[in-house]
Amino acid sequence: MNTELMCREILDWLKELGYTEGTRKNFWWNGFNRIINAYKDKGKSNYDEEFTKAIVEKIQQDFLMGLASNEARRTIRKCAELMSNYARHGEFKWYSNTKRRKLQLGAYFHSVLGDYENFTQTQKKWSPSKRDAEITLTGQFLEYLEGYGYGSISEISLETITKYLQVARKRHVFALRSVVAALRNFGDFIKSSDLSPLDLRLIVPSVCDPHRVMPAFTEDEIHKLLAQAKMKHRSGRRDYAMFLLAVSTGMRQSDIIHLKLKDIDWHKSTIAFTQQKTGKPLLLPLEAHVGNALAEYILNERPTTESFEVFVSVNAPFRCISSSAVYVIVIECMKKAGIAHRPWHGFHSFRRYAATSMVKNKVPFDTVAEILGHSQHRTIQSYIRADVFCLRPCAQGLTGIEVQRKELL
Repeated sequence: MNTELMCREILDWLKELGYTEGTRKNFWWNGFNRIINAYKDKGKSNYDEEFTKAIVEKIQQDFLMGLASNEARRTIRKCAELMSNYARHGEFKWYSNTKRRKLQLGAYFHSVLGDYENFTQTQKKWSPSKRDAEITLTGQFLEYLEGYGYGSISEISLETITKYLQVARKRHVFALRSVVAALRNFGDFIKSSDLSPLDLRLIVPSVCDPHRVMPAFTEDEIHKLLAQAKMKHRSGRRDYAMFLLAVSTGMRQSDIIHLKLKDIDWHKSTIAFTQQKTGKPLLLPLEAHVGNALAEYILNERPTTESFEVFVSVNAPFRCISSSAVYVIVIECMKKAGIAHRPWHGFHSFRRYAATSMVKNKVPFDTVAEILGHSQHRTIQSYIRADVFCLRPCAQGLTGIEVQRKELL
C-alpha cells in the first residue's frame, strides 16, 4: 500500500475518533510527514515495516544524542505502530503493548511455559490478571533454572526449590507467599504432564511474609480528596464519582475502571459485576448519593463513545481509563489537597478506608469480607491491623509488673 495514502487514511480515522485538529497536526508534522519524507529520500513509495522500524530506531538514536525532542520520538513511534497495525490487520484499531517483561528462555523452557499457559486456560478458572501474574512468576522460576544450567523439569529437587526461594525472597520481599503458591500451581501442571516424579505441592515449603500495616486515608483526607476532585475542570465529575464509589463500596481499582454501564441496575439500586482479581461475581448496593454522582458524570460529562466502560478517558480515543492514569489522578489530588504521599498510598487506600470504617462501626467480619469480595475471611486481617482505634484497647499496660530498671519506665 502507498505509504502517504496510508498515513492520510489514518489521520481521517483519528478525526472520526474525536482527536482535535491540534493533535492531528502534531501526528502529521512530527510523525507521518517525517516518515513519508524518509521514504521519499530512499526512493520508496509502498509501506515497508522493516524500513519503518529503522526510521524509529534512527529517531531514538537522535533523541539520545540530543538531536530530536522526546515529543518527536514518541509521535513517530506511535505513528509507526498505527501503520504496522493497519498493514497487519487491515483495519484501524488500538492495540495495547503487553507490560510483561520478556523472559530470557531457551526453546525447551519456553515450550514448557507455553504449555503451562494453555493448561491454565483450560484447567484453571482464573481471571486474566490472575493468570498473567501466575505465568510471570512461573516464567521467573524457569528463567532461574535455565540460568543455573538445568536442562529439564525432571532435574528439579528439594534443594532446587530451597535455593530458588532464597533468591526470590530478595525480589519479592512482601509477596513470597505468592511465589510459593505459583510454584505449587505449576506443580499441578508438572504432575498432569508427567514432566517430573516430584510433587511440588508436597515439597514446596510454607513461608510467612513480613506483616505490614498498609495506610488507609483518614476521614479528613477523604473529604479533602472528594472536594479536590470536584474542582477539576475537565474530569471533575468522573474523578469525584470514582472516588465516591471506592469509598462507599470498597471496590478494587481494577473493578472500578472495568465497570460497565450494563453493570448498574438503576431500578434496583445495585451494581453487579465479575471481579477482575478473582473472576467471581459480586453484587453490591448502590447508595443514592453515589448513584447521583454516577448519573451526573454519565449524563453531563462522559464523552460519546463506543466504549462500554463507565469511566473513560477525557482525551480521544475515548476508551477505558487505565490504572496508571487513575494512580496519577489520585497522587495529583493528594498533592493539591496537601496530603503527604507515603509508601503504598494510592487508590487502594480508598478500599482500606472503607474496610476499616466497617470494622470500626462493628460490622461483622463475615459481612465485611462479603462486601469486599474476599473468598477467605482471614484476608481482612490486614484491614483490622490498620484500625489503630480498635487495636488500642488490646495493648497491655505494665500495671502489676515489677520493674527494677528505671530506664524501662
